[in-house]
Amino acid sequence: MTCHCPKCANAKPAAVWPTLNSEKLRLLDQLHTAFSNLDYHDSHVTWAGLFQTAGLPAEKEVGNDLLQEFFQQYPHFYERISDRIPPARVLIELAKVRLKCDVDAQHFNAIQNAIIAYVSEVRQRLCYNQLDSLCSGFRGVVFDGEQYALILRTIARNYPKIDKSISQSTVSIAGEANRHLHLLFLESVGLRLGQDFEDLGSSERGDIRVFGPQRRTSLTVEVKSVKARERLSKSLSAMEGDKAAAGFFDSPQEFTAGKTRVYVKHGTLAIYLPPSTLRQLASPVASVLNYKQRPLYRSNEQFAQDCLHYSRHGEIP
Repeated sequence: MTCHCPKCANAKPAAVWPTLNSEKLRLLDQLHTAFSNLDYHDSHVTWAGLFQTAGLPAEKEVGNDLLQEFFQQYPHFYERISDRIPPARVLIELAKVRLKCDVDAQHFNAIQNAIIAYVSEVRQRLCYNQLDSLCSGFRGVVFDGEQYALILRTIARNYPKIDKSISQSTVSIAGEANRHLHLLFLESVGLRLGQDFEDLGSSERGDIRVFGPQRRTSLTVEVKSVKARERLSKSLSAMEGDKAAAGFFDSPQEFTAGKTRVYVKHGTLAIYLPPSTLRQLASPVASVLNYKQRPLYRSNEQFAQDCLHYSRHGEIP
């Protein structure tokens, strides 16, 4: 199998992590070998089957941190797992591999689109696997009209629950991936996590905090996915000090004159939208200024540079 990850370039774990102890390297090498022995286009393996195939101890014995490190380095291997949703950081790496690019202003929105496409693929695969498992009891049965009716009723009864469960999981992971993508975007312009900005997780008071000079001021950023809804207004109203919102909003109709007045009233400095959405904002709304008389609505490709300016000057240009 040819490794498709530009970061590892077919390197074995010992070359990728030369400082790890021998036991961890042995486990990583077993994982690498197990995946390398799968045919890239045809073979999938379940999560449990992976550990059996590789002759590895139980997942908890390998350790979650080690597994995350492995899949961030070899993200394409996760595509071979049939019953798991990739973690947020692995989703980003998969998108970068598919597009053959890094996180920067030029590729920021394209990477998010690739993440959405991949999540959709995973969702379909998980749904198929669960329905296939649900119907496994019918294998080998000679079907007649009654048997067909029974299997259709079984699917109809269970599908809504399966679909809801998978949807909730994929939406949650995709949202986390969006937050991590914004963090990587900040790092791409030279900002340092822990020094120039911090990850707040998905707290009620924002997702990212960017520090001004000597930390005398800070800009709190609320990161959303593709919809603003009422949650954005509520989040911004609850935040104190300098604040902004960023995301991949796809509905310009959400940004009405009324909501825009609310954003300005609460002291929002900027709302970052994809260029395609920004171009479709109604004329009066698109030109609204924040309370400092600077543009409220901005391209999300500008987000990282604006945060870099804030870290140096304590204000958004």
